[in-house]
Amino acid sequence: MEPVASWGPGAVVAWLRGLDELVQEHPFEQWALVGSDLLQLCPRNLEALGVWHIGHQELILDGVEQLRTLSSGLETENLRKLTEQLRTLTHKFCSLVPGCLGPCGEPAPDLLTGAIELVRAAWALLCWLNRYLFSQLNDFSACQEVGDLCRELAQALQEVSDRPPA
Repeated sequence: MEPVASWGPGAVVAWLRGLDELVQEHPFEQWALVGSDLLQLCPRNLEALGVWHIGHQELILDGVEQLRTLSSGLETENLRKLTEQLRTLTHKFCSLVPGCLGPCGEPAPDLLTGAIELVRAAWALLCWLNRYLFSQLNDFSACQEVGDLCRELAQALQEVSDRPPA
């Protein structure tokens, strides 16, 4: 991913155009902001650019704050590390499945722990992908299904672990 600080005016305008419809009346192209300018926006800068409406300032600054947060994590985490972690945990989990039921038919604690670790790793990967795709101005709705499946698995695990022993 190209760091936000190195974005040119075109990328900044494209990102600003992705914000709420209410702020689209502003002449983003005329601002000629680069990525480092975008990351340093404050109310005073916006007023100098002609954004006087407080609600518009809040919308833009909230987006900038999210962009700062999203871009900072991408520099320290990488896709390979997260996918390797998920792959390792998947193999570990698969090795626990044979003989996973205890004497009373309940799942073994190691299996539940492995499933929880697997959900956490899948969720971390999904969050990274969402941040990456958001920062690249792409649609990440396809990733939502993975998140829904993680939530379903977590809920099922919670229900199983909450059952009283038979």
